[in-house]
Amino acid sequence: MRQRFNNMVCLSLMRDAEATSGIPYAVYGRIRLDSMFFAPLPPSVLKLALVPGAAVVPDGDAWGEDLNHLGVCDRMLIGRLKAFATDAYGWKAFRRNSSHLSGRVLTSETYQRAILEHANVSIVRVKIAYATLSVDGKARYGEHLSNALDIYGRGLLRDYPAICPCNALPALACNSKGQLVSAHGCKAQATPTSCEGNASKPCLIDWSLGRAQIQTEPMKAADPGQCKLARLCKCCN
Repeated sequence: MRQRFNNMVCLSLMRDAEATSGIPYAVYGRIRLDSMFFAPLPPSVLKLALVPGAAVVPDGDAWGEDLNHLGVCDRMLIGRLKAFATDAYGWKAFRRNSSHLSGRVLTSETYQRAILEHANVSIVRVKIAYATLSVDGKARYGEHLSNALDIYGRGLLRDYPAICPCNALPALACNSKGQLVSAHGCKAQATPTSCEGNASKPCLIDWSLGRAQIQTEPMKAADPGQCKLARLCKCCN
């Protein structure tokens, strides 16, 4: 809710600026501050964002267990006033009637889809070369890095070698039992990862939490266990 409140404050400030200047903005946009871009936005983004009633969001982040109601990325949104105002104030539609959310696994992404659809905002997904970063500069979600690679090419890992999550491994200490030690305690064996292409044996590990990097259902189908990405990052055997 704090993020939603920030969105409302941001929109209020922009509307005040419009009133002062007498000139309305053609397009509005917001993005999380922990995002890193590896390439400019595709030219199609602005063209699509100018379509009345459309909201442009990054492809991916389709969280949720209901395959018929997977979520929509809530880390970035670009569009005209209707889309941006819905993003900021859409929660008001569910204050007294939350039936639009019933039967769904509620995440911030499924909520984002629900408020946009409820306001009849068209959702346009565009693959964008960006990633959400952890505090140590690693990609928090393998899916973001995979999408960025599709646009940038394999040179991305050459130009930004520290972005791979596996590169966090040397920064952690090991105890006498050969276990990695982080702020969350002993979490995983300090041995090379095996890239077996099996979703039950993930290849990319979130070392800060000592668990496998989580995947959306579409990403599990495209790269089980994120083993393709792990091989490109040279995280494993």
